[in-house]
Parts: sequence; C-alpha cells; structure tokens
Amino acid sequence: MKEKRKEFTEEDKTELLWRDGFIDRYSTTREKLIHPAVLRILSECMPVEFPWDSHWNMEKTHIAYYQLSPSVDHVIPHARGGTNEKDNLVCTSYLRNLAKSGYTLEELGWEKQPEGDHNEWDGMTKWFIEYVKENKMEKHPYLKPWYGAALKYCLD
Repeated sequence: MKEKRKEFTEEDKTELLWRDGFIDRYSTTREKLIHPAVLRILSECMPVEFPWDSHWNMEKTHIAYYQLSPSVDHVIPHARGGTNEKDNLVCTSYLRNLAKSGYTLEELGWEKQPEGDHNEWDGMTKWFIEYVKENKMEKHPYLKPWYGAALKYCLD
C-alpha cells in the first residue's frame, strides 16, 4: 500500500531546515536559503518593494521568494514510491523543487549535496526569533507556528 503524501507542518519543516542548515541540497554551490517567516516579515515591512501573494502568483510575488524560500522535497518522488522518512527528505529552494517535479536525481543529472551547518548559516532564524520577541508578534497568525517551531529546534 502506498504511503499517503504528508502535509508538512511548520514544525516538520523547521526540523528539516535546521538539520540541513538552510542549504539548498540540490545546488552544487550550496546556495543559502532564508527562513520563510523572514521573507514574510520583509513583505509586511515593504509590501510594494517585496510583494507576496498567498497563491504564489508569479506576477504578484517577488522572485526572491522562489529563489530563497526553502521547501521540503522528496528525493525519491512520492509519486514514484518515495516515503516521508527523513532520509528521503531534503531542503531545496522553491524554484528547484518546482524544476525537479516528479523526476529522479538521476534523470536530471543532479546529486544530493551534504547537509549544511546551522551554526554557519541559520537562514536568519535567530534574527527572526529576536524580531518577533522585540516587536511582540508572537501571536501573529502566520508567524506564530513558525516562531514556536523555531523556539523548539533552533535555540542551542
């Protein structure tokens, strides 16, 4: 029986992003990615200069979201029998995740790169935690689940 595709919570995503050090694991240059909540804060502070659309409409969302937003990808695609086990999941940019689609790494000629180190790059997570605290935004509807997950996984 095929494993049901999992909807990843902010906590699930944070655990994986922290493990991978906010590095795009498909990028040969190990591109750094930014915590999703940081990008949303930037959009709230600068809605004209850094727009965001809840449906990711490319005409209404700043290109940086596609390039810098981390997403969770199944190395072996779910549609091809890949599981939701942590060893089959990696952090990659939203853009690369879209490009990979249902292909395997072999079909694309890609390789999975080593995990990053969140002590070297944390995707601005610690900045995010401090910003939310300083601005008393702990109950902001979008930020709240990210904030709770960041507190759980990202404070050493």
